[in-house]
Amino acid sequence: MLDGLIKPEPLMEKTKALGRDAVALTDHGSLGGLAEFHKAAVKAGVKPILGCEFYHDKGNHICHLILLARNREGYRNLVKLNNLAQGHFYKKPRITDEMIRDNGRGLILLTACMAGWMARSILAGEPDWEWFRAVSSWVDYAFLEAQNHGIEDEAKVR
Repeated sequence: MLDGLIKPEPLMEKTKALGRDAVALTDHGSLGGLAEFHKAAVKAGVKPILGCEFYHDKGNHICHLILLARNREGYRNLVKLNNLAQGHFYKKPRITDEMIRDNGRGLILLTACMAGWMARSILAGEPDWEWFRAVSSWVDYAFLEAQNHGIEDEAKVR
């Protein structure tokens, strides 16, 4: 939370100034900002895309994983996963593969930043394509995320 310190109203102004009609919010490990974000988006005539950058429990690793609600069922599952994560709390609220498998309908998955499981597995020289194929079947859509901030490891992942 508070990675991006922009408030909802200025975010909507910037979204519209850029000619965009939709914008997403993905707080880390929480849905705490969604109500204020949704209200500001609707008021501004911008489509709110509701999501969360979850902490993903991969055994010896806690990774990032983004889930976005595609529809009402996805929103309900996003809320359910958020609640499950809070109960699976050890330092950070976490979700597991099993939680995603059981609650993935209506969701869009992004493999996240360099702290995501796919990026980590690629950098370790062992891309976990089996996991990506499996998780792709548990959600409506799954996308490999590639970023370019001029970081050497990002280029390796891309």
